[in-house]
Amino acid sequence: MRKSWFALIGRRWKLLFVLLLLLLAISYIPLPYYVELPGSAEPLDERVSVQGQPHPDRGELMFTTVYSISANPYVWLYGKLAPHADLVPASKKLGLVRNQESYNRLLEWMRDDSEASAVIAALHVLNKPVQLNYEGVIINYFLPNAPSANVLFEGDIVTAVEGRSIKTAEDLRTILADKRPGDKVTAAVKRGSKTEQLSVPLMELDDAAGKRTGFGFGFATVQYPIHQEQIDFKLSDIGGPSAGFMLALEIVSQYRNGELPRGYRIAGTGTVDANGTIGQIGGIDHKIIAASKNRADYFLLPKNVNPTDHNETEALEAYRKLNTKMKLVPVTTLAEAVQFLEQLPSK
Repeated sequence: MRKSWFALIGRRWKLLFVLLLLLLAISYIPLPYYVELPGSAEPLDERVSVQGQPHPDRGELMFTTVYSISANPYVWLYGKLAPHADLVPASKKLGLVRNQESYNRLLEWMRDDSEASAVIAALHVLNKPVQLNYEGVIINYFLPNAPSANVLFEGDIVTAVEGRSIKTAEDLRTILADKRPGDKVTAAVKRGSKTEQLSVPLMELDDAAGKRTGFGFGFATVQYPIHQEQIDFKLSDIGGPSAGFMLALEIVSQYRNGELPRGYRIAGTGTVDANGTIGQIGGIDHKIIAASKNRADYFLLPKNVNPTDHNETEALEAYRKLNTKMKLVPVTTLAEAVQFLEQLPSK
């Protein structure tokens, strides 16, 4: 009897061990989804410093984030059941970008570009001198059947073609003007921390700009500001462009001794360009929730201006579902946002 009892216990432990291994193995099964959740609302005076010294705000300016988690079966189930969670197909999340590594490089560049635009826009509002410089074009996506996609990746930065420096899109067009579809050119390509010389085939382009020869990819100019100010960022743990507007607002505030929040907790989101125009972003419903949970008094967001704009509408939909005293403030430019804060009664 004793032997059979121990044998039964042993079999149960074996079954339990196998079950635990199976549950662990399931967690390593990737699914083609991401789960997005409300993230954080973080003080910007801990992330931005002007002239080498942070200037704590009287009140708080905060940028908001969205948590994005690559799904396994457990995360997928959580995304199905949890409140305020969204299941996003990987194809929609990555868009035209073919792999996660390239997508991550694009997110890093978007963050760096948002920092550069924030500096330029803020210094313009402050009437301080600033100039723009350019250092190449970054690949955002490829046209269907573009042969260059066999050599290049999204997130690559093209800095020279045929030994000639590329600063802007116009430089690229000028160099390729005498080339023909099927030709190959040598391109200096920055990929992460490395720069390579690659032979890249060209194709015929035919769009609103007419027929011409090109690489067959969509791109943006890589820019950075030249100025005499010392402005530093600590944002290596985030990606994307959506903090740009609030970064610019924080720079302006620090130059004004942290007075801009007027004693309030001001959260917000939106891209910003060098001219100070605030642009649309994704995940605004999650960011509204994050701001409300962090006791924000006001939430600054991009105003709907164009027919395709959606942030103001989505924000109102999310806002109506919350029990919050936080107020929404749609704005179109950095200067408009600064003016709004300056007119708030001091708290």
